[in-house]
Amino acid sequence: MKTFAAILVAALFPVVVGCDSVDNRLDCNSICERYDDCVGNYDVGACKTRCVDSASKDTQFESKVDHCSDCIDGRSCTASAFACTAECVGIVP
Repeated sequence: MKTFAAILVAALFPVVVGCDSVDNRLDCNSICERYDDCVGNYDVGACKTRCVDSASKDTQFESKVDHCSDCIDGRSCTASAFACTAECVGIVP
């Protein structure tokens, strides 16, 4: 039984890690593109790279990305700027 459990964990580990990576990319993409839509003339590519790299190295930053993405979802640029500053500071200026 222990061997089966170990095999199951080993098989599922890449899936779980892969999901976090995909989630980080989607959230970072959403945040960076939204910031560009709101302020214009922003280097979205550099923002995405910086965001994904930071989220993959730091679980606190990854959590911040999740909170920022959730906060800005469905809000206007103005509402996001006022309501989501704490959640998004450090991800975008």
